[in-house]
Amino acid sequence: MYAHASHQARVRSSFCLATFMASRAQRLEALAALKAARQGGVVPSKVEEDDDGAIYDEVTEETYQSLVRGRMMEDDFIEDDDGSGYVDHGQDEWAQAQSESDTEDERDYYERTGRKKPKKKGARRVARHALPHDYLGPRHEVRRAVPAPSKESEDAFMSKLFGGLEHMSTPARPMATLALDESHDSPSLAMARKRKQLHTPTTLPSLVPDLSSSTEPSSDALDDSWSDEASKKRKSDTPPMDEDDDFGMVTARRQDPLEAATRTSKPVHAPETPTHLQTWRSVHDGLATESTPVATPYHAATKQVPCFEEDGSVHFYWFDYYDDLHGTFLLLGKVLDKATGRFVSASVAIDGMERCLFLQPRPRIVVDGHETDRVPGEDEVMEEFESMRQRYGIQSWIGKWVTRKYAFELPDVPREGSYLKVKYGFDEPALPADVSGSTFCRAFGAHTSAFELFVVKRRIMGPCWLRLERANVRQGAPQTWTKMELSVDEPKCVAPFADTDAHAPKDAPPLTIMSLALRSVVNFKENKREIVAVSARVWRDMALEHPTPPEQCPSTAFTAVRPLGPSFPPRFEQQAQQSPTKIKAFKYERMVLNHLLSQIQLHDADVILSHDLVGSTLDILLHRLRDLHCDQWTRLGRMRHEPKGKLHPVRALVGRLVADLSSDTAKGMIASTTWSLSEMCRTHLNTQREDIDPEDVPSFFDCTAPTPERLLTFVKHCEVDAFFQMAIASKVQLLALTKQLTNLAGNAWSRTLNGGRAERNEYILLHEFHKKKYLCPDKERKAPSDKKEKFKGGLVFEPKRGLWDKYVLVMDFNSLYPSIIQEFNIDFTTVERHGDDVPPAPSSDVAQGVLPHLIATLVNRRRQVKALMKDKHAPALKQLQWNIKQQALKLTANSMYGCLGYENSRFYARPLAALTTFKGREILSTTRELAESMSLDVIYGDTDSVMINTRCVDYDAAIKLGHEFRRAVNERYRLLEIDIDGVFQRMLLLQKKKYAALLVNEGGDTSTEIKGLDMKRREYCALSKQASAYVLEQILSGDATETVVERIHEYLQQLASDVREGRIPLDDYVIYKRLGKRPQDYPDAQNQPHVQVALRMLAKNESARSGDVIPYVFCAGSDAKHQAERAFHPDDVRRHPDDPTYAIDYKHYLSLQILPPIERLADSLEGSDRSRLAACLGLDVHTTHASEREFATLDSQVPSSVRFAHCDALPVRCPQCSHTSSVQPLAHSARSEAAWLACEACHAPWPLASLVVQLQLAIRAHIAQYYQGIATCSEPSCRATSDMTGVYSGRCVVAGCRGKVVAQYTDKALYTQLCFFAYLFDAAQAVAETRDTAQQTRLQSIVDAHRADIDALHGTVQSYLARNGRRFVGLGKLFSFMRM
Repeated sequence: MYAHASHQARVRSSFCLATFMASRAQRLEALAALKAARQGGVVPSKVEEDDDGAIYDEVTEETYQSLVRGRMMEDDFIEDDDGSGYVDHGQDEWAQAQSESDTEDERDYYERTGRKKPKKKGARRVARHALPHDYLGPRHEVRRAVPAPSKESEDAFMSKLFGGLEHMSTPARPMATLALDESHDSPSLAMARKRKQLHTPTTLPSLVPDLSSSTEPSSDALDDSWSDEASKKRKSDTPPMDEDDDFGMVTARRQDPLEAATRTSKPVHAPETPTHLQTWRSVHDGLATESTPVATPYHAATKQVPCFEEDGSVHFYWFDYYDDLHGTFLLLGKVLDKATGRFVSASVAIDGMERCLFLQPRPRIVVDGHETDRVPGEDEVMEEFESMRQRYGIQSWIGKWVTRKYAFELPDVPREGSYLKVKYGFDEPALPADVSGSTFCRAFGAHTSAFELFVVKRRIMGPCWLRLERANVRQGAPQTWTKMELSVDEPKCVAPFADTDAHAPKDAPPLTIMSLALRSVVNFKENKREIVAVSARVWRDMALEHPTPPEQCPSTAFTAVRPLGPSFPPRFEQQAQQSPTKIKAFKYERMVLNHLLSQIQLHDADVILSHDLVGSTLDILLHRLRDLHCDQWTRLGRMRHEPKGKLHPVRALVGRLVADLSSDTAKGMIASTTWSLSEMCRTHLNTQREDIDPEDVPSFFDCTAPTPERLLTFVKHCEVDAFFQMAIASKVQLLALTKQLTNLAGNAWSRTLNGGRAERNEYILLHEFHKKKYLCPDKERKAPSDKKEKFKGGLVFEPKRGLWDKYVLVMDFNSLYPSIIQEFNIDFTTVERHGDDVPPAPSSDVAQGVLPHLIATLVNRRRQVKALMKDKHAPALKQLQWNIKQQALKLTANSMYGCLGYENSRFYARPLAALTTFKGREILSTTRELAESMSLDVIYGDTDSVMINTRCVDYDAAIKLGHEFRRAVNERYRLLEIDIDGVFQRMLLLQKKKYAALLVNEGGDTSTEIKGLDMKRREYCALSKQASAYVLEQILSGDATETVVERIHEYLQQLASDVREGRIPLDDYVIYKRLGKRPQDYPDAQNQPHVQVALRMLAKNESARSGDVIPYVFCAGSDAKHQAERAFHPDDVRRHPDDPTYAIDYKHYLSLQILPPIERLADSLEGSDRSRLAACLGLDVHTTHASEREFATLDSQVPSSVRFAHCDALPVRCPQCSHTSSVQPLAHSARSEAAWLACEACHAPWPLASLVVQLQLAIRAHIAQYYQGIATCSEPSCRATSDMTGVYSGRCVVAGCRGKVVAQYTDKALYTQLCFFAYLFDAAQAVAETRDTAQQTRLQSIVDAHRADIDALHGTVQSYLARNGRRFVGLGKLFSFMRM
């Protein structure tokens, strides 16, 4: 194929020169050569043998270039050889031999791919460059193979072309009717996007000469004819041209995705930047950079940093570790270079790490699976382990007998006993986790990691300063990329500094933080994502706990970018060099990645900060580093050797902390809905950041664009993202807070940044229990299984629904569950547990447990820090440090309960968690009873708080009432404390966990507090939330009801008009939903809109994984069967503004996104109902009612066991023995050996007359119960029962109660009871329900024997059913209005 393409290229080139032949015959010979080549034949030898001087005229380079440019206006002669599409830019094929052709220079090939040059001589390997259209994707149509033209059309084409040459002078370059000064689009890009077959212009467009003749494609070599002034002049001079889609001539300009904010088409696809938000461009222009530090190269053998103290020790600050070495444990951190006074990276290799196992001896020796009477001795246990270690290949070990305590969930482990402590090196094989023998039943700690043993035994609590004794400079081949490598012989040489040590370093060393932003694109040809641009901003020696914002700190920025195709847009490299930030333009992706690695090593970054790095970008980066064979790609982290086997992507950066703004830890600290970078910039930085459509990325790299503005905008967008990431992390104190949490827990900083809360809780308990000589449970990977029945959680009162316009007090228990653990001494060591039942609380004389002591310590430390924060004269730095510390203490103390109830925690204890919640429910119930005894009205309560209606209109009176109640509650407990958490001026209470209130403070300032309402959920779009917010504001305004209702109706009418006329921006229609698992794992994917969108993203090689928040918009134009299939990604909607398939489904949004939330909010307003609200939105009232109608199965279709489950049985008293028993249904008699209609005691048959009388008495008793009309109030705090009816039907008659009354015995219950009596004697129904043949025979015999009794009893019930109003529907009465 390549040879054929090259052959055609040579012939086409020959044809171009042949246009200047001296005679007509020579022109015809060239035409014959072209025909032969296009038909796959051989070029006539006559053409090849002719002398160049006789055939061709000599022309100037300028004239020749003008002719070549004309080819881009005629592309029908291009033949698609490989079927992948072809786009001709009209450039010289021999001038592109180094970059665009099917072959490349040997040196460039090895530079681009990273492969090693073979030693053997041979033919040069032919490799294909990635062409620009490889990145355009399926929506960018590329021209396919053109069929061979007919002889007549080819003659006409050649005649026209040759005829035009004779009258052709040096022409001017054609100018497409594109707004190049705004969108910077190019003809080739438009040609790739839209190529339809239209007629060819009758005249050849004029051209301007291209003076560029370099064989190396360069974006800088461009004449001035493409300048803005020249283009405007040519645009005015050139007559208007007809639209020719075949050549990419279009009259409408293409919208820049980054300028979509100004778009005003219907629907508006992006909102204009709000006036109170600054734009990302202004932020980029205001960024300042310092000069790049000079590299300090060093040789691996001379890694000498003067860091030793006078006594030979080393002060080493650690923050990461690596334990995948054979018997060696590695700490990574920083030391002080005493020569320069700066902190540099360092590592310390700790040899002699040993495993620590505890063998539990059996109570009796087991032989062949059977327990004997012999008790194993200490020597027998040691002998068995000696024989066992030989089988597993353990060379040496030591052991001794020790006493340890146990207090966890394994039932056969004594509270205190003797264990064989076994120690052997980590360079030896690990024993199985379930290892056992005839003399011992289990081994604790068989798979404990080296890191866990090290930090627990050495009592190292997170990143801190360590003192290294007898440390040496490590010799041999370097293991890391750090500046200094140290080693110690054993773990005992490493110890943390004591708090009382006056010589200990006080402050943590500053860290070098690199904020990294990468851009990738899909290569559809290879079905891979490739890196196109990398931008980073580096803050050197950054103090974590410092109030200075990052924009005021000196930083260094660098950017690397490579083209998609043969070259960059014109003048891009020239303008990139003039940029304030260092923008490096490279030819290949491999060069970009190598530059990134060199910059990481140059700056020696301690922290890599990014957004969506772990989930997506890092995986792409690692794959590209591997595929392109980048030099020493391990420089991405600080370990030199490449890891073996499957490795978590984060561990590839070991030695550099990875701070990802989209990690679970960051999401717990950042208040956001989607955690997208644009949203976080808007909410936390007050900056409007705009997203770039991933499929539009290739358009920014169009090498034929007239100006480089679009690519420069793309690069600036990448650069400013690096700053945004750092600004957000600094705003929420991500690094400082996670460091404090790690210091409290005693685990690794990297695990806090990218792990879960449960691991922190585990480590803090490991440290505490190890100090007290307890054996801790081993970490196990629990297989997925059916979840056990959950224990009861917190108590939630039934709310008194409605709008409360008097002051409402919110009384909240401070840290209820941690306080309960302290108050009742709930701990592993204090509570006796038997099974999963709720155990009793320990007595007051039991010593304080580990967990209560730990929580008490955290609480006391926080009180001390809070006391320090009251010092108004303290500097801002100290205030910031104290605030971070008290936040960490609070988070840690409040999360300690979680480890008890989390099933995957090694400290999971369901009975302790159940006891804690049980005490919480008990306390909340007691608190409500106390409030009611003080004549206070409790309108709601949830887990740890109660809401009290004070009936006060004065704020001070309400506060006074709250203080009195607080004193009454706190007097009952020792450690539990309740306090006033807030005062609501007005409150709309809808249902459990759903309310909105106007919060007021002492100064009279108000704010709205919303919990659980629809506007707080991702499933509702911004438009719905805005409407709900307005309605809620009106309801809580305190204005007259008539005024509020009128405003709401007017607002909804205007909103419906804006929606239907397309005045609402597209972003307001976007709905967000989080993936609970992988999109492929959803069994009902066709009914899940966000899953459908995620599957489409995966099909386009985009990231969509569990935990991601997926945006989508409902469209109306699709013919999809399911509603979920009409959901599309917002970027897809933006790409097709004129496609009816992607038109917004306005009716769906009005009826299902806006109406239901507003209806629920306005339910408490008189003068408005669903029909009126729907009419204001322009919806069909009957349709909206039907959509909300609940359909239930007809009672006759419900199984009898379900339909009559709550009916009373028919009791019959035997006339002979006076024994009372129930009548079994006739259908059940076939399955019982007992006689039907007979006494269970004496087995005598019941007389028919007695049965009829007792049946009638039972029916009349139920009818009498119905006519008593007893009703009960539905309000939980009232529950009044009465047979009286108030003036307002359905209202409670108790004064002051707003509840509704419900009949105790309804007419439907009476009708169901009568149907049950009829079912007892229904032979036809009994036969229909009996499937078994033998039972059918028995049933038929019973029916035949009791035929007269069945007919009489069934007829008795039917006589009463005939008079029941629920049995029949009087159609005549319903349709009486239709009578003539």
